Amino acid sequence: MRNHLKSSRSNKHIFCAHCGTQNPANDYACSRCGERLAKSKTDSSSNIEYVSCHQCQDTNDARSQYCWTCGCEMSESIPVASTSNIQATATSNNQAGDSASTSPNNLTHPPSNQVDSQQSLNAGTQKQAPHTTEEIPLQNTSGKSNGEIPHGVKRWNWAAFLMPAVWGLFSGVPFTGLLFAAAFLPSNAQLLIMIAASLFLGYKGNELAWRGKKWRSVEHFNSFQQQWTSWSIRLSAVIGVILVIFIFSQTGG
Repeated sequence: MRNHLKSSRSNKHIFCAHCGTQNPANDYACSRCGERLAKSKTDSSSNIEYVSCHQCQDTNDARSQYCWTCGCEMSESIPVASTSNIQATATSNNQAGDSASTSPNNLTHPPSNQVDSQQSLNAGTQKQAPHTTEEIPLQNTSGKSNGEIPHGVKRWNWAAFLMPAVWGLFSGVPFTGLLFAAAFLPSNAQLLIMIAASLFLGYKGNELAWRGKKWRSVEHFNSFQQQWTSWSIRLSAVIGVILVIFIFSQTGG
């Protein structure tokens, strides 16, 4: 392949882009190879790609093998973007940016970097936030006349039902001692008073005992009442057996 020296830029000569032969500027075709002679200029309405000559920096068709201005071989040409390509690229980028910003997915789903930042912020806030879901221990309201009755205390009391007078003296319900005075009343009155007192104290005994005496805790209160229930059942069973024996002995006599 022939090497061509750089010539001065003038309108008198033009080099063939196909074979590099110098021809008069007014010729239509190359005198050596017969290819059409044409000057390469960037055209905004054309889709042809252009390159820049590394010697004279003039613009040539990317398909040219030789520069039309200086005749230098285009082996080290530099790509040149045409005006139409630049405008098309800019328009495409703008449309892509607009579609991305107005996409429904982008409106409902923020960018991943924003999501990561928000998640990190939320994680830090959760670590710094104090724990508010811990159970607060119940206040001991025993021994107060208007103290709140815990849920574990509201139940039937068998000790107060079976032995109301004695149970009340040890459980903080001292007025039950008045039941001993019923012994001086007629038998019918004694029976009615004892039945009414037993039913009332069996139902309300725990509440009266909780407010009438200071207890260490609900567990302590329930343990005390269970112990008295055990004693009252045993004592009632013994008294019942004695009464049955007494009745049979009187009937047999």
